[in-house]
Amino acid sequence: MTYEEDYGLDSFSRKWLLVLLGLEDARGNKKTDILRINKIFRYFEHLLGQKNLDFSNYKLGAVSYELRETVDEFEESDLVAKDNGHYELTDEGEEAEKELANKLNKREVKMLEFAKKLLNDLTDDELLFFMYLTFPDTQEHSTQIERLLRKKDDLVASLYNKGRITSATASSWLGEPEANFLQKHKMQLSA
Repeated sequence: MTYEEDYGLDSFSRKWLLVLLGLEDARGNKKTDILRINKIFRYFEHLLGQKNLDFSNYKLGAVSYELRETVDEFEESDLVAKDNGHYELTDEGEEAEKELANKLNKREVKMLEFAKKLLNDLTDDELLFFMYLTFPDTQEHSTQIERLLRKKDDLVASLYNKGRITSATASSWLGEPEANFLQKHKMQLSA
């Protein structure tokens, strides 16, 4: 038997969760929490131009019960371990991920890697703000959006300084001309 057969790794969430936990973020970390797993998968689907999971909008934006169940099942099966709310592959999980690696579309792996590097090391506020503004429909039942919008100048500047958004996106999110944003940002950097 193979890991793919033993653990049903042909499903979208199962296959890509193992891959996600095997990839490094922008700081070289592989661990991630359930909030980031949901947001990375939502962004990954956006990059793929596909809808493979059902996401529902709750207090913290788009959430997939299937992802939550997959994480729990992998933890019970000892493919994934949890430490301080962060998940990582176990030795067996790494073996399963290696088995999958040769069967995956390399372009799709690069897309998932991009999503993890873009989102995994952001603060919770930066992550939620980025996702709410990128996917406005995820604001629907949010308990955080109003608080985050009050901090939007700082959050936009932070995301821009980290290279996660362009000046065009930043100015659009702030509702001001790009030249104004760049001038203000330039002054902040020299201050």
